[in-house]
Amino acid sequence: QEWWDDIWLSESITSFLSSRLFQASQLDIMGDVSTTALVNGSWSLGAIPSIVYRKGAAIVGLLNEVLGAGVMRRLLRDYIRQNQWKAANTSTFLRSLDRVVKNLPFPASTFFAGWLYQGSYPIVFIDFDKSMSQFCFSQIPKAGDMSARWYIPIWIECMTSTTNETLYWILPNQQLIIDLEQITDQNTTDAVAFNRNKAVYYQIIYRY
Repeated sequence: QEWWDDIWLSESITSFLSSRLFQASQLDIMGDVSTTALVNGSWSLGAIPSIVYRKGAAIVGLLNEVLGAGVMRRLLRDYIRQNQWKAANTSTFLRSLDRVVKNLPFPASTFFAGWLYQGSYPIVFIDFDKSMSQFCFSQIPKAGDMSARWYIPIWIECMTSTTNETLYWILPNQQLIIDLEQITDQNTTDAVAFNRNKAVYYQIIYRY
């Protein structure tokens, strides 16, 4: 039973490492209506669904964006080394993640587990309060359990080079508030870009 729970490990990582499959997965988020988590024992009841390959590769890709290619390589090396000659599972992968990654504002496993154990994916709303000159970021699930929440990375930068691209986090149970002046001195939202050249697995809706 445990092997089936953790089949996302081999299939998702293999798909991620195949650039062609991974790039294709970026096109499918709007068509993802699945509400089943990647870590799921029900895969033993029949053929492995394509969501394990497509979404799994995209989630591993999201982890790669957060960590960077160098740290991601160290993570995979640690994971392989720790699990030689034994059956790997999700828990051992998450332990490797915490062992290798020390620079996030919370345990790396806490961030990644939310994407593995919850179905569907987030919709991120971006609002702008003109009176306060502030961006407000909030989230809801696309479908399924409407109480589901994620640790969501979002990269923000000023297109006129006032500030470099910076990683921010939308936390599960609170909004992210950012003053416009933290991002740009242009006093206009037109200069602000989100997730430019980043592969993420969530939908953004702009409400300003």
